[in-house]
Order: sequence, then C-alpha cells, then structure tokens
Amino acid sequence: PAALLEFARGVNATQIVLGSSRRKTWQYIYGPGVGATVARESGPDLDVHIVTHGEVAKGRGLPIARGARLGRARIISGWLVGVVGPVLLSLLLRSLESGPGLANDVLLFLFLTVAAALLGGLRPALASAAVGSMLLNYW
Repeated sequence: PAALLEFARGVNATQIVLGSSRRKTWQYIYGPGVGATVARESGPDLDVHIVTHGEVAKGRGLPIARGARLGRARIISGWLVGVVGPVLLSLLLRSLESGPGLANDVLLFLFLTVAAALLGGLRPALASAAVGSMLLNYW
C-alpha cells in the first residue's frame, strides 16, 4: 500500500481504482487488505475507488493462464536433459581420474536441473532433481 500511494503521488494522480479483496473474512485477523489500507492512508489528495467483482471473499487465487503452454519439442527436450543428462554426466565424471571436486559436481547436476526447468517446465525439473540427487549420492 505504501509503494502504491508513493507512486500515485509521484505521478500526481488524483484517483486510484482497486478491486475488492479475494481474502476470506477470517483472513482479516492478520490485518486490513491493501484496498482498505490505501483508502485509509490516501488523504485528501487521492480518491480511492474500490470496484467489486464476483469473486469477492471467495479466497480463490487468480485464474491460470491457459495460453502459455510449452511446445511438444520443448517438453521432450526438457525430459531428455532432465533424465538422460544426469546419467551421461555421471558416466563422464566416473571416467575422469581426478574429478572437478564435489562442489563442482553438485553444480553440474544443478545446471542440468535448471536447464530441464527452462526447457520443459516443472515436471522435467523435478525428475531431474530426483535422478540427479540419486546419482550424485551414488557417485
């Protein structure tokens, strides 16, 4: 609320329009919502308009964006990097006589997990973390 009010005053706004809170009634024991705080602290220089909607006090989050799906090729490549990558890395590290050290081994496995997340999303990243941690513990 303080940042919102500071920004509004910084750009010389005279009105702020906010939506009603989705918080359930019992959640107000933690304090007032953003809308109530902004309205209370707005002062005489800002008018605060709180707009209602059908989801007021239902406690549900925002809807999930359905259009932001990954392509099939990216998901498959994420699974390959996340599952096959740690196996290949383990074989490579095993073939080296003096490995790069435990800290660097961990970072290499973590790199594969991050790459799987960037390519394929959450599930390939979780699989990569599980496979990588088991292979790292074995290694």
